[in-house]
Amino acid sequence: MNEGELRALVDSWLKILDESNYYELLGLLEIAGDEAIQLAFHKFSQSFHPDNHRKSPADVRQDVTHIFKRGAEAYRVLRDPKSRAAYDLALAQGALRYSRSGGGRDGQGTEQGLEALCRTPGGRLHARKAERALSEGNLEEAKMEMHHAQTAECINITLENKFRELLELAVNKRID
Repeated sequence: MNEGELRALVDSWLKILDESNYYELLGLLEIAGDEAIQLAFHKFSQSFHPDNHRKSPADVRQDVTHIFKRGAEAYRVLRDPKSRAAYDLALAQGALRYSRSGGGRDGQGTEQGLEALCRTPGGRLHARKAERALSEGNLEEAKMEMHHAQTAECINITLENKFRELLELAVNKRID
């Protein structure tokens, strides 16, 4: 790829980078498994790994590095079941990026995950299991674990509503 083609590719990515979710960045369906995520990131890395552009002009290297960092962020989140479940919940609420430290819906962080909404240790345990099951596409197990979480929590409407939102997202992914 010549310098002009590379600059055009980088510019096109920069235009969509802040408007794309992690699945879009890596060219994945939201139901993608670990192997598909790895392959997509490998392909992404071939185009945007900074080491592949050492001889490019400084501005291109800087932009390529920025794009690569976002792709690496997407890969880290999507490969970790707990982070992925929290990200899917945040994505359903409009956030495009994920931050373990939380934050708002402004793309710089996410809403709280299911586990953080629980008040009891038992509730947190089952909410964590439900998030993992959802991220793996196991809706029946997720429903069962959320039933256990709700039992441990007694009444937790916020938890119930967040789970319902995440469940709807998971079901819609299967339909699409």
